[in-house]
Amino acid sequence: SGLAIGIDGAAHEGALDAGGAAIGVVATGLDVVYPRRHNVLTQRVRGRGLLLTEYPFGVQPHRAQFPERNRIIAAAADVCVVVEATASGGARITAEDAARYGRDVFALPGARRNPAASGCNQLIADGAQLLLDPGDLLIALGAGRAGAFWRAPPEPAAEPDDQRVLAAFGGEAAGTDDLLVRTGLAPDRLAGALRRLRQTGRVEQVRSRWWPR
Repeated sequence: SGLAIGIDGAAHEGALDAGGAAIGVVATGLDVVYPRRHNVLTQRVRGRGLLLTEYPFGVQPHRAQFPERNRIIAAAADVCVVVEATASGGARITAEDAARYGRDVFALPGARRNPAASGCNQLIADGAQLLLDPGDLLIALGAGRAGAFWRAPPEPAAEPDDQRVLAAFGGEAAGTDDLLVRTGLAPDRLAGALRRLRQTGRVEQVRSRWWPR
């Protein structure tokens, strides 16, 4: 989750208190704690899990960065669970991204007059799965089946140019000009490699940048 106040923080604390790990996807640089009241929790996640961001050190929180961050949460999750959401809040954006990525989306229903439940209720009306019992989530995750929590790594890229492009990302987004410099490929060969990688789901293009998946 995103280390935000509310259900995000509660989810991280619950995972850590139970002896598990947590991944906090933040919308700032790794040296910036936001919200500040979660300084202790952020350090716990850093020590027992992972802090993840696409922004360099020193980047402060800005409104536009949070919905961009949410797509990473959706992509990294096996299942997206929405516990509270307003009709147009960030949780709905995360759920929509998760559905686009082919993830199962669950929503916890709430009272019609509760603004924090309106987004969940609308998600259910739009086709999200109703979450009434933790067992539903365990079934979605495949608990009880051998190897259910193990995900096979993607097949390696077959073409040498494709392999060179994937290596050039270094786990980060890159522009076309960056990839031309890093790979040393001619523009037509780079375009062909990116086309193949996009068709096989290995990369995606968001605005003017390419993202490895």
